[in-house]
Amino acid sequence: MRKSGVCILTYLFVPAIWFLVLFFNGCAAPKIKTSVLVPAKAHEAGKLRRIAVLPFAGSGGNQASTEAEALLVNIRVSGKPYFEVIERASLENIMREQNLHLTGAVEEETAVTIGKLVGAEGIILGTVTTNVAEDKHFSQKRSKCEARDEKKKCIKRREYTVRCTTRDAYFSFTPKVINVATGRIVASESLSGHLRDSVCQDSGRPLRGKAQMLGDAKRRAIKKFRELIAPYSVIVEITLLEKDDTKPPPNAKEQVASGIKWAKQGRLKRACEFWQEAYRLHPQGYAIHYLLGVCAETQGKLQKALEYYEKADRMTGSPVKEINTALGRVRVSLEKRKKLEEQLQIKK
Repeated sequence: MRKSGVCILTYLFVPAIWFLVLFFNGCAAPKIKTSVLVPAKAHEAGKLRRIAVLPFAGSGGNQASTEAEALLVNIRVSGKPYFEVIERASLENIMREQNLHLTGAVEEETAVTIGKLVGAEGIILGTVTTNVAEDKHFSQKRSKCEARDEKKKCIKRREYTVRCTTRDAYFSFTPKVINVATGRIVASESLSGHLRDSVCQDSGRPLRGKAQMLGDAKRRAIKKFRELIAPYSVIVEITLLEKDDTKPPPNAKEQVASGIKWAKQGRLKRACEFWQEAYRLHPQGYAIHYLLGVCAETQGKLQKALEYYEKADRMTGSPVKEINTALGRVRVSLEKRKKLEEQLQIKK
């Protein structure tokens, strides 16, 4: 019967570079936890790099567009600014020259005209649809001991009621990203942020302010906008296989075990060297092919990893969950890499 280890591996892919960070949760199984860079959810929008942001319509729209613009300015991918954001002052100057007014209610056709005037590849406009904080009042019953006997047991209690308030802050907006060259909307989605706080008279702290909560709700919504239009990081986990249904020689088993020990110390590169030696000694087992697939995957060699995983799959007598997962994950990663390279304009 096959036995699998419980070690968990996670990885980060930045084109040609994979970063690994080990952390331990107090058990014997190591976990290597990192982020993987994936393409923007709106692929066509992610390819537009010179951007102009117009004021948004709706309550609080101007402030929201300013924060969205600041977000774009600060996006870094592989340590470099991802967008070239046209300054608001430049927009205003050109619009004054053209006798146009920079307000939140900008038609799409006008937005395209503005984009061409400032030399933008993409232009962003939007509408704030919700920007509100609401309070709901309610009561809760309490019980307090007022008398105890000589054994400290409560013999008399008093019931009373306290007033409580729950405050909900809601912010939502619908941004539109327009490709200036084609005039097409390449990204448009309703994005929202919600924050809740609740206190009672005896909570010992005040209710969070409406302005602060609305600001935080707005930032949550705008963070989703960042994932829509630019590459972002996600967490991925891979389970390591330590054994399979074959009987490797003792020295091969030692090499696999040594690799696991090195992995526990955060030395995956060294672990892979031991697993390479285990493969030389015992190339029949699917577990070792799987481990070498993990090594290739964490080194950014996705096609090589797929070959190892496929070979491991052919060597099994029945489906193995970890291998099935790895095959699906790497195939998806290869597809995402193509989009990511297009967005990052990386030459193959």
